Parts: sequence; C-alpha cells; structure tokens
Amino acid sequence: MNINIDVDTNSAIIRLKGMMTKSIDAIDRAAKRWIHLVNRDAKLDAADASGQLKNSIKVKQTGQASYESSPEVKHGQWVENGSKPGGAPKLADLLDWIKIRGIIPHNSNDTPIRLARAIRNKIATKGIKAQPYMQPSHDKNKDKLRPMLEQHLRGAL
Repeated sequence: MNINIDVDTNSAIIRLKGMMTKSIDAIDRAAKRWIHLVNRDAKLDAADASGQLKNSIKVKQTGQASYESSPEVKHGQWVENGSKPGGAPKLADLLDWIKIRGIIPHNSNDTPIRLARAIRNKIATKGIKAQPYMQPSHDKNKDKLRPMLEQHLRGAL
C-alpha cells in the first residue's frame, strides 16, 4: 500500500512568513507600550528641581521591537548613579539650582555665590548620593512585560 502526501510548500511558507510578520509586529507593539510605562514612571520619580531632567527622559527606538528610555541631559546619570568625590558642577549651574529651589543661606552674611561654592566643594570632596529613578521604574514594570507580550501575540495570531 502506498500513501502519497502532496504538500503545497509554497503556500505553507507564505502562511508562515505572514504569521512571523504579525508576531514581530505584535512584539514591537508590546515592547513600545511597555517602555512608555517605564518612561512615564521614571519621569514621575526623577529628583529634579527645574524640570530639565524629567523633560529630557525620552523613548528611542533602537531597532525592531527594541526601545530604550533614558535622559538626554548629562547630569541624569549622576542623579541616577551618584558620583564619587572629584568632580563638581559649574558654579553657574549651582546658582541656577539654588535659585530654582529657593534656597536661602542660613547666615545672613552669606551670598548665593558663597553658598554655591560651599556646595561645589562638598560635591568635590564627598561626591553626590545616588537618587535612582530609571532602575526603580524598570523594576516596578518588569513583571508587566510578559503579559503584554502574550496579550499582543494572542491578538496577532
């Protein structure tokens, strides 16, 4: 007894390619949705006197189904990770920060410039304590990624 099976491989390949395309598109949508959650929470949690850091946190697409959220200002890394002794911000930046925060020297004889110099010296000798906002945002949302992927994949197939 002979059994012949005739499979239309071209049709099967076309269907598989279509399923793969739909799957990749679904994964891309889920990844994009998830990174925007991380981005939103990072903006809410960032320690930022002027709003400059929060406004600089952006989502960038780095490839298909590949996204990143990060601040575009240089000091964002120092807020997130802190810094060791050695470096110090510019006096003009510290004066702006003092003004924005409404900081008034305790001693009436001190001036904002003297206060800025004291803060700068402290940063240079002790560094800056970390105030993470990106990593906690990632940690808060990491368990949401898999369900989002599953939901989007179910809808695609």
